[in-house]
Amino acid sequence: MGSKNTYPHEFLGLFREKDGIIFELLLAPLSISDEHSATFPVFYMPTDPTVVATFHSHPSYGIARPSRADKDLFSRHYGRHFIASLPFTPQSTYAFDNKGERIEFEIVDWE
Repeated sequence: MGSKNTYPHEFLGLFREKDGIIFELLLAPLSISDEHSATFPVFYMPTDPTVVATFHSHPSYGIARPSRADKDLFSRHYGRHFIASLPFTPQSTYAFDNKGERIEFEIVDWE
């Protein structure tokens, strides 16, 4: 929903995990975005050990591929990263490891 609401700007968030399942999206603190990028001061990253991944949007159609700046962030923070592209659905969202290599993920019901 955040990606759709900020379109045509990028959206940026952080995912929280419990029992191996990502269950909550947090807004990245002090984030700034435009049509080409989204960023926030990394020294404001939560020290919360349940925060395990990043999420951001690429407001264009097609497969979301990490940019050079994305790969730099991936290599320094967290082990998983998600990028969504238009139309911002689970089918247009891709996961990557800290090297920028695509990894699989599954959406599950969780309570």
